[in-house]
Amino acid sequence: SSFARMPAPLYKETDIEDVIKQAVFLQDVAAPKVQFSAQFEGALHRLPCDGRLVGQALTNILKNASEAVTARLEKDASQNSDTSEAGFVRVTVVQTDLKTVITVEDNGLGLPQDQKDRLMEPYVTTRAKGTGLGLAIVRRIMEEHGGTAKISDRVPIGAKAILSFSHAA
Repeated sequence: SSFARMPAPLYKETDIEDVIKQAVFLQDVAAPKVQFSAQFEGALHRLPCDGRLVGQALTNILKNASEAVTARLEKDASQNSDTSEAGFVRVTVVQTDLKTVITVEDNGLGLPQDQKDRLMEPYVTTRAKGTGLGLAIVRRIMEEHGGTAKISDRVPIGAKAILSFSHAA
């Protein structure tokens, strides 16, 4: 129901670096076994957006990444795998005159191949307790901001989410 009643964005010049740092910090505290990092390439200009909604979109992406990494670490531990790579979620932000791109990469379980193309649709989930709205909300928030949200596999393992905001010319 929250998906259907999402508030209209309230656009204002926003310190996007601060929004990202807050979202990363919250997930870092919530998942101490996962190493979180955020890298900002150059000084970032303020972004006309709804910082609360963009923060929600980032939190959804980071939470999914964290859960996938934790699940892989638990799977590796149950199989007594000595070669298990430390779990990480890495956020990279690149801004040009034309766009701001936020990339979130993890080395978790990766995307389910049978539903990979439908994961951003409402009510599609691979988790027992999932509602299937997290990625649909991300996509909707990005569309309302004139941007895009894409998810793909990360090589060799994990997933990658790319949130892209176009700047007005």
